[in-house]
Amino acid sequence: MIYAITIFPKIKQKSIQKIRRKYDPGCANIKPHVTVVYPIPSSESKKEILLQIKKSVSGIGKFEMRLRGVCASPTEYYLYLIVGKGKSVINKIHKRFYKSKYKKYLKKIPVIPHLTLGVFESRAEINRAIKEIRQNHELDFECVVDRLNLLTVRDNKLKNVVEIMLKK
Repeated sequence: MIYAITIFPKIKQKSIQKIRRKYDPGCANIKPHVTVVYPIPSSESKKEILLQIKKSVSGIGKFEMRLRGVCASPTEYYLYLIVGKGKSVINKIHKRFYKSKYKKYLKKIPVIPHLTLGVFESRAEINRAIKEIRQNHELDFECVVDRLNLLTVRDNKLKNVVEIMLKK
């Protein structure tokens, strides 16, 4: 088991779920979400993780987030719905969290706030999916983010542990 910190966007998810059912094998196990921090091993204290989350969101109130545009992940075979507006806030929380004893868990990959739409075997498959999505779907969503969720991840299934409200 591991921990993750996520945002569950409050948006109409019908078109997103249609795409995810087609391209994401984990769709049934994981609601559409934006990952802020991942992974944190379960060997770490939940209480200490919560304290670090609270430090990381200190002074950050609710914020607007816009999900718009699809692209392939730069290093693996994932298809992303990109966070535009709100990206800087998510990156700030991410950086603050890892400027702590949890720094050792920081992955050496670019941080691109996103909602995963699909998982593929090749770049060619992703490119075909991007073309199909751009032709057939209008993906442009806005919402207000007022909380983060600390989750456990086990066998590709998420379980909500606690919600952390954002308040200045």
